[in-house]
Amino acid sequence: MIYRKLLAIFAFCLMIGNVIAAESDWRFSIGANYRTFDDIDFEQLRFINPKYPASQFVNGTYAADTLVVEDGAVQAPGLFQADQTNVPKVFIDFSPLNGLVDIPAEVSAADIPIRVTYDSITFMGADKEFDEGSGVVFGARRVLKEKSGYSWELDLSFATALSDTDEDFNPETTTLSTNVTGTVFLRNVNEDGDGEVTAGNFPAPISLGAAANVTGRVEYDLDLAAYTFGAGVSGNFKAGNFGFIIGAGPTLTIADLDVDAVQRANFTKKLKDDATDLLFGVYVNAGLNYNLNESVAVGLEYRFDYVFDDVSTNLADVDLSGSSTQAKLIFGF
Repeated sequence: MIYRKLLAIFAFCLMIGNVIAAESDWRFSIGANYRTFDDIDFEQLRFINPKYPASQFVNGTYAADTLVVEDGAVQAPGLFQADQTNVPKVFIDFSPLNGLVDIPAEVSAADIPIRVTYDSITFMGADKEFDEGSGVVFGARRVLKEKSGYSWELDLSFATALSDTDEDFNPETTTLSTNVTGTVFLRNVNEDGDGEVTAGNFPAPISLGAAANVTGRVEYDLDLAAYTFGAGVSGNFKAGNFGFIIGAGPTLTIADLDVDAVQRANFTKKLKDDATDLLFGVYVNAGLNYNLNESVAVGLEYRFDYVFDDVSTNLADVDLSGSSTQAKLIFGF
């Protein structure tokens, strides 16, 4: 996909260059662009189980009079455990329910608290470098003032850079629990082992730290397309067939960023966001040209772009500032 885009842009620039090359005061260039970008700022991301969209927990919900837990039959005693005189006692009825180990339908234990455990997963964000991008560059220069050995030139450019980056992280899981007292009912156990607990008293969950029943992973795929227009002034210092170029000017970048994220825990959830931003910046460049004849030259150029703002989505932001290496074919008539 990226290479087809590059080929289409290259062909378009070549066509435009051929059309306007009749203006003999201009020299035109077309070439390859290899660009680096600064970094990706991944935003904080809380894992949300689609079964419990309003819950902070990935394996259930908490309310004043009802607890809902996921995989209660499968994960026992991890989710349900009674503690009497500091001796754990697991309430498990080994009569199968839908092929799963079942927890008793009713536990009457006024003096025995039942511990219900939940997991909450939050990716706290991170900074990573964005992968390099490649594209084409099209330029046009016209002499503004010429003296012996050097000239000042108007320098117009259009450069593209297409890139993609994949990253994955294993965020920390926070485990919380609550003690349930009174008569406890486990009901509505389905084929997945999910169950609903009702009782007379549910204290608020308390943190148990990082001792988790559920682990999480988040995977990112970012696709970036940057189209940068530049207009500046450059000095061309000549020595024989060589020309040393140095210049600077403002830029305008159209940046398109697509971000796909996948949360993996005891569920899989896909997230997507994209943005197209118009961003201002500045550039400085330095290069060396070699004239093959009066009409054709080749050049190699280094350029640094500073972009004032990031291209931003709700999932990640990308700083587009970075350096470019450009190899060019220059021609004039």
